[in-house]
Amino acid sequence: MDSIIRYLLKKNTSMTRDEAEQKADEIWEDYKSANKELLEKRDQENRRAFERSIASEFNSLAAEEFVDLSTKMISDDLGVDQD
Repeated sequence: MDSIIRYLLKKNTSMTRDEAEQKADEIWEDYKSANKELLEKRDQENRRAFERSIASEFNSLAAEEFVDLSTKMISDDLGVDQD
């Protein structure tokens, strides 16, 4: 949105900041209306990517915790002091 406002102010030096903000809002709403399907698809893709990232991070943390716990259990069984 800021880039639209900057562009409007640069191209229309007589335009006030408030006018540029209002015009930018109109432009953005028109863009969203014209590209609704594209934006929804992009949102879904971003949401799936975020969910995959969270799942991957969870799996990494779970695997790390499992390795730490397994190492501790094996050390305890062997009587090895961890300190």
